[in-house]
Amino acid sequence: MCVYSESTLQQFSIQFTADDLYENGEIMDVMRSSDRTGVVLNNHVLKETDAPGAGLSEKGAHVDSLHAGIRLRKIIQVDRPKAHKAHVLIYMTPQSAGTSPEYSVSINGHWVDGIQVPWHEGIWHWVPVPVKYVRAGDNIIELKCDEPRGKGYDVLFAREDEYERGGGAWLYEGNTSKITSGQLSPVDQSLSAGIASFKPGEFSEKSIDAGETWLKNSSGPVGNTAGEYTIRLHLEQYKKEGMVLSPPIDLWRDPNRSDAFVPNCRVESVEIIGEGVLAEGSRLVWEYRLGESPDRLSIHWGKFKRLDEGEFISQHLVEPSKRYMQIRVRLMSQNPLLTPTFRSLTVKPIIQQEALPKHTFYVRSQINPHLAYPSYLPHYESADTVALSEIRKRL
Repeated sequence: MCVYSESTLQQFSIQFTADDLYENGEIMDVMRSSDRTGVVLNNHVLKETDAPGAGLSEKGAHVDSLHAGIRLRKIIQVDRPKAHKAHVLIYMTPQSAGTSPEYSVSINGHWVDGIQVPWHEGIWHWVPVPVKYVRAGDNIIELKCDEPRGKGYDVLFAREDEYERGGGAWLYEGNTSKITSGQLSPVDQSLSAGIASFKPGEFSEKSIDAGETWLKNSSGPVGNTAGEYTIRLHLEQYKKEGMVLSPPIDLWRDPNRSDAFVPNCRVESVEIIGEGVLAEGSRLVWEYRLGESPDRLSIHWGKFKRLDEGEFISQHLVEPSKRYMQIRVRLMSQNPLLTPTFRSLTVKPIIQQEALPKHTFYVRSQINPHLAYPSYLPHYESADTVALSEIRKRL
């Protein structure tokens, strides 16, 4: 028979630096600060419409010739033109091996010289363009090369008939990656805000008379293929929003103790302290949720609730608490040139802990595996979606 003595009231601190959560938690659209003392918004914004269908295709032509008399054009939409730096990215190779033909890039009518063929790969050309030429709305990027046919470049384009296999023609904030990677879903209403569809080929044009007239859906050597040129715009600016999510925090276990066995506890209250730094036009929003499982994918977790907002917060939770807690910090900025910084998080639970029964059992060994999760939030499709039904039929 196990006899418990009276419970004891205990308080301890669970502390996380920003780097702790960056390494062991989950993140989205954030990065370490340059001095590694905090986490800030990611400052790499890529605008593109070609990625789902780009690459070598067995269905037909997937490169277009850039030479004298032929010009290629891409329309790229930008919602926030302010940036520290801007580059036009072009995926192209010289038609004559070992050469580096001169070419030019225009953004909204302003021409700049292209760069030499990159020595380390020979494919991706990062052409710097003055940020002052980037504008809100449609940005027209044009390529020209005055070398004769066979001496210019082959520019990659994504065929329209390759998009479905690559995730579909969907955009979120001028980029396809979050949909194709599954972080956002166009079929899930809860994750579809801001997602828009497009028709491959609507943002790419070709001229065969040195820019006098422009044709759509005319890529390839015959000029009859719809697709999007792999011409992109990279802006060095901070994202609108990012997120840092802590791993599940065990409110019963004091991290400063190495007890093999944790007795039953009741969480009386929790103090949560968060620190950061705000820049003009930025926000830090702190949220939490409670659960009954160390597995953050378990169904035994509640929904996230708002805790507070600001660069320093100190809040007490006295509601009936579960054993596990997660803290989510959302970083936001209206100014693409500035970012908030998340610095640290401290969780201080007060618990009633039952005493361990004595002389009834002995711990001979213990295994406490480290639960590893991907760095971004996975999205799992519902089993009854139409797309999955079609896949099951084909299998």
